Amino acid sequence: MKIKLLFSIIILTSVLNAQQMFFGLGDLKLKSGTTLTDTKIGYRTFGKMNDDKSNVVAFLSWYAGSSEDMIWSLGRGKLIDTTIYFAILVDALGNGISTSPTNYTGKLPFPEITISDMVNSQYLLFTKHLGLNSIHAIIGGSMGGMQVYQWMVSYPEFARKFIPYVGTPIQSSVNQLNFEVSLQILQTIEKYGVPDSIANRIFDLNFYLLARTSLQVDTLYEPGEYKQLLDKFKGVAAERFPASNRIAQMKAMIDHDITKDFGGTLEETAKRVKGEVFIIVSASDQLILPYQSIKFARLLKTDLMVIQNDCGHLGPGCDLKLVSNAIAGFLAR
Repeated sequence: MKIKLLFSIIILTSVLNAQQMFFGLGDLKLKSGTTLTDTKIGYRTFGKMNDDKSNVVAFLSWYAGSSEDMIWSLGRGKLIDTTIYFAILVDALGNGISTSPTNYTGKLPFPEITISDMVNSQYLLFTKHLGLNSIHAIIGGSMGGMQVYQWMVSYPEFARKFIPYVGTPIQSSVNQLNFEVSLQILQTIEKYGVPDSIANRIFDLNFYLLARTSLQVDTLYEPGEYKQLLDKFKGVAAERFPASNRIAQMKAMIDHDITKDFGGTLEETAKRVKGEVFIIVSASDQLILPYQSIKFARLLKTDLMVIQNDCGHLGPGCDLKLVSNAIAGFLAR
């Protein structure tokens, strides 16, 4: 009976932790000088926080991703072992959960946001709402990785460890061109009133190809099977992430550059970093090229993992066990 009761309590605690929660932080002053009024930030928590709050790991959402989308990354053998760490999964501004064009209650049009604005809102979540003066680590992939890089320089002493994967500290010209093409697709779609179900199909197919190598796609789909791939993008849900939300986050990524406030060079910006850093890149990544991250790792003289597979931007997922073990070792040391 006691065992059953204990098991029920554990299950109930896990369910409560997994619930979508919000912090209403009020007005957020943006980097542009404008104000995002009545701002709210979504988040979920998993695991148990130590009494001294020493095991907190923040996990930041990728482009078009949500805290719910990241749950699969938690657990034994995954990116964050929630039997050891207390994980806070954060919804970035513009993702349709936190304040975004689709749920904004302030004066329109929705103001442009930056990666810095996302990070500043998260800092308020952690400090003002959750009562955290510092945490063990911050981790994020893709756009989440960009946020981690920004955290390193905006709040360099807030976390002891920083783990950006397949992100970048500053956009290369190729990155920006990739994103600009995607942005113009979205803006054209929005201008001519294309239904979001169709818009998402076009955009997601384009991003699917950018995020993977041609070798990987051709391995998955034999000659003549391309229509099977097209069919996967029919009826893509558009409720949470229509074109307006995609545009807001895409503009933030195009603008991303952690050197802006620190002399405009990675060399000067690297001097801001205080915590331990573990940078993970994919050698075959064609969506977010790895070179600026590799350069930054060398400037920091820090840990660097270069994934060698044919999965492009999705390289960490194809070698999940390898990456998870490396992250676990870095977090534990």
